[in-house]
Amino acid sequence: MIIKTLKEKNELKYDFSFIGTAHSERFNIVKKLTRSSASCFLFFYCPSKIVYLYKKYIKSELNGLKISDVSFSSMDRQSIIDVIESSRSIIDVCHPSQVGLTMRSIEMLGAKKKLITTNIEILSYDFYHSNNILYVNDMTTLEQINNFMELPYYEICDEIYDNYSIKNWIKRLFHE
Repeated sequence: MIIKTLKEKNELKYDFSFIGTAHSERFNIVKKLTRSSASCFLFFYCPSKIVYLYKKYIKSELNGLKISDVSFSSMDRQSIIDVIESSRSIIDVCHPSQVGLTMRSIEMLGAKKKLITTNIEILSYDFYHSNNILYVNDMTTLEQINNFMELPYYEICDEIYDNYSIKNWIKRLFHE
């Protein structure tokens, strides 16, 4: 889902938004990143209450995540688009076994949104710009996050955007 949007800063409802499946340490990382902001949209999805209970009490990977913090219904496409359009930055907490970029990274490139991510691999991509993408880890401070949020979005050149389009991805898939 690539979204073309660029709202003025004063039109945005949320400083931070997160929409994703509840797994691993996502909840705790997102809570830590958003602790200083009152304007957040956080949506944690789990496919069922049984899966939630298994992950929380058997696997012990959802510590701190209350059942009231979880939705057992996914968000519809338009609601996701609305949240992204209304957000200054999007949080991407990749799964510990993630290799390469997450789809969220590519989506936010297309949406021209600031991205806060736990994926260190993003630093080596040609679309990476420190105004637009903040890699976070256990050592990241609240001051670093606040400084990042104050930086203006840096427009990436059209050639780089085009390189990550679905059209060019399909070309590379069938020509390489």
